[in-house]
Order: sequence, then C-alpha cells, then structure tokens
Amino acid sequence: VTSSRADFGVVMCGTGVGISMAANKNKGARCAFCDNYYIARDSRIVNNANIIALGATTTSLRMANEMIDAQLSNGMLRTLYLLCFASVMKHNKKLSMLLIDDLGEGLDYRRSVALGKIIFDDCNQNGVQLIVCSNDAFLMDIVDIDHWQVLSRKNSRVTTINSQTHPGLFREFRMTGLSNFDLFSSDFIDSYLKREGK
Repeated sequence: VTSSRADFGVVMCGTGVGISMAANKNKGARCAFCDNYYIARDSRIVNNANIIALGATTTSLRMANEMIDAQLSNGMLRTLYLLCFASVMKHNKKLSMLLIDDLGEGLDYRRSVALGKIIFDDCNQNGVQLIVCSNDAFLMDIVDIDHWQVLSRKNSRVTTINSQTHPGLFREFRMTGLSNFDLFSSDFIDSYLKREGK
C-alpha cells in the first residue's frame, strides 16, 4: 500500500492493536484498528484509511469478511477473505488442508500470480495440504507440474494422472519446453497415453 502497488490492505495480529500501531509507523500508511463493520466502513469513507487492522483472536471470519466486503472488488474480496481465513486457521493451529475452487478468479495476471505464490508458499511452509481447482493459465504456470493432479473422466470412471502414476509422461513433457498450461490445454496427455497403450 505504501509503495502504491496496492490501494488497500489488511493486517492482522492477535488483537489487531499492535499491528495497527506498527503499520502506522510507515510513511503513507493510514491504518485503522477495526472491530466491527461500521468502524471499518467509516474508517475508509470518513478517515480515508488505506489499511485496516483485524485481530485474529478477536475477529470471526464472518465479521472479517463483512469489514472488508464493502471496499473491494469480488476478486480482491475473495483473495483477502482467503488470506484472512488461512491466517486465522493457522494461528489457531486448526488448518491441515485447504481446498480452493478457482483460486485467482477475478484478478489480473500480477495479482493472480502473487496470490498463488503466497498461498502455495504459506501452505508448504506450514505443512498444509493444498488442493486448488483452476483452469487459469496464470496459476498453472507458477505451480510445478510435480504437484499437479490431472483428473480424466470417461463415462463414470475417473482416473488421476500425476508425476507418481505417470512419471514418463511428466518427464517427457518437461523436455518439450512448453508452459505448464500446455500440458492441460494441448493433446499431449491423450497422445502420450495412446502411444503407451494406456
């Protein structure tokens, strides 16, 4: 926010008070500690706050969502809700698996890639199993194909194609020099499986 790469920010700590004080030490930061919807709304409208501070231990997910809701686009709202949710669950040590449908939906390239990297790195560092459903080329190109699970359905049968079940396919694909998204969008998988008789 203070470097003009974002228009609005959300910071969190246990109560929200300490992080709001720390944020306000940065030139250009106008951080307001918020504990309800009305304070959050008025801090933006009346006081021109560009950051709101929330308490991870004192703010419910529903309340955090409400406080952020009125100020952002749907894509940014989903992003911040997701980051707040993951932060609260991690803080409470209750998050072991995170399932996200259409991660990055409604975001431009830069924001989609940044969100993907933040979520993937955070889950990896904290031992959280991450399952993301996406057909977004932005995200597919930043996730190593070793982490992919490609689901193939024929009639009522679903099979999984990944680097453990089909190591030759993934090894050969890496040699093509194509982007990760091309594994999904091209006929590479079908051609490989047909050639291997699978």
